[in-house]
This record gives sequence, structure tokens and C-alpha cells, in this order.
Amino acid sequence: MTHDPAAPSPETTGTTTNGPLSDVVVVDLSRALAGPHATMMLGDLGARVIKVEAPGTGDDTRGWGPPS
Repeated sequence: MTHDPAAPSPETTGTTTNGPLSDVVVVDLSRALAGPHATMMLGDLGARVIKVEAPGTGDDTRGWGPPS
């Protein structure tokens, strides 16, 4: 799960996340498929995810196309 910098954060909106991992904060420094997929699943379970990406390019998976 990636964070849109333009999106309001829970701290500014006062919203909370529900789920079994709602008290967990995950810092995602991964660059390829397995890492971002794992943090997406953790976010789906309620964890707050902080995704750190290279400026301008994001993680490597963003440039992959469909298999040929």
C-alpha cells in the first residue's frame, strides 16, 4: 500500500483505522514485488504504512508491464 502525499493523513483528519493490526506502524523500504505486496496486505489488515520510495521513480514494480 502506498501513501499519496497529497492525501490527508489520519493525524490531520482525525480518522482511525480498524483491523487487527490497527496499533502497528510499518515502514516499507522495499523496492520490488514481494515487499510492496506484503505491506499492502498489512495495510489491508489495519496497519499504518509509511512507504519510502526513490524520488520520481517509486518502487521497481511500478515500471513493470503485463507479462508477454
